[in-house]
Amino acid sequence: MEAAHRLARWITRATRSQPWVAQSGFTYLGLLFLIALLCLALAAASIVHSVESRREKELQLVFAGEQIAAAIDSYAVSSGRVAQPFPTELSELLSDQRSLVGLHHLRQIYVDPMTNSKEWGLLKTPQGGIIGVYSTSGERPLKQKNFPDGLSFPEQAKTYREWHFLATSAQGVVEAGPAPSSRNTQSPETLPHRP
Repeated sequence: MEAAHRLARWITRATRSQPWVAQSGFTYLGLLFLIALLCLALAAASIVHSVESRREKELQLVFAGEQIAAAIDSYAVSSGRVAQPFPTELSELLSDQRSLVGLHHLRQIYVDPMTNSKEWGLLKTPQGGIIGVYSTSGERPLKQKNFPDGLSFPEQAKTYREWHFLATSAQGVVEAGPAPSSRNTQSPETLPHRP
């Protein structure tokens, strides 16, 4: 008991002669609070960056899909009246050897920004011609409505697979015949009804 009493007196004297010792606990708590606030701010910034990154990828997806659809249109227009006016592989858009002068409807096969792959889902006619593409990503899109003119994606789409980039020259094929088949090694899909 005497030792505890002596220890208490020593602590009292030490804190009177050195006031910083008594306040060091408050400084430590303040530092912990500041670190916690910084962690919360970094977490919020990370979420905002993630959302902005996804929005940017959606814009890249729309650009790439429209470029491929326009290349399919260019391929179909240059076909004339052949029985199969649509390419059977995307690589045919890079170098069209059907005429004496090779045509390049597309500079490159764009990477699907949602999957970071050059593998696209293909919308095909019953004869096997490619009339459009879609992303094979199973993620839910951020953008659900108010798409740019010319794009008619379904509102409240569950995945990016529902964002179909269809060649305008294929509209007659879609309306005249049965719904085009879609062939992809990952997941077969059918083209939904277009308004």
